[in-house]
Amino acid sequence: MKKLCALILLAIMLVSALSCAAAATLTDGTYEGVSQGMNGPVTVHITVKDGAIQEIIVPENKETKSLGDLAGAMLAERIKANQSLAVDTVSGATITSYAVLRAAQQALEQAGDITRFQQAAEKRELVQGGR
Repeated sequence: MKKLCALILLAIMLVSALSCAAAATLTDGTYEGVSQGMNGPVTVHITVKDGAIQEIIVPENKETKSLGDLAGAMLAERIKANQSLAVDTVSGATITSYAVLRAAQQALEQAGDITRFQQAAEKRELVQGGR
């Protein structure tokens, strides 16, 4: 009976240890990623705290003014809000959008295992504004 109890306890400990390893988190800090955009490199700074994305900054770059800047800001907000890299790109700024996403992925990879950030967030119902 003691051996059976010891085996059950060992099995519980192994399952517990494996589930902790599977839930790997990111290391707190600020990380930088760089990817080629339409007109030059696009840099992304990501701050991670408590395993979550706290802040994303897309500094000024050589992408098309207004459209590229807008795409960077929109994607930064989408990534942070959804805690996911699996977000929609910005129409009309596809190359810049992919550059921001690649740079963000590169930055997050420096922080640790990003598997959960590569999964799409739950779809939310869109509310149309009245016109």
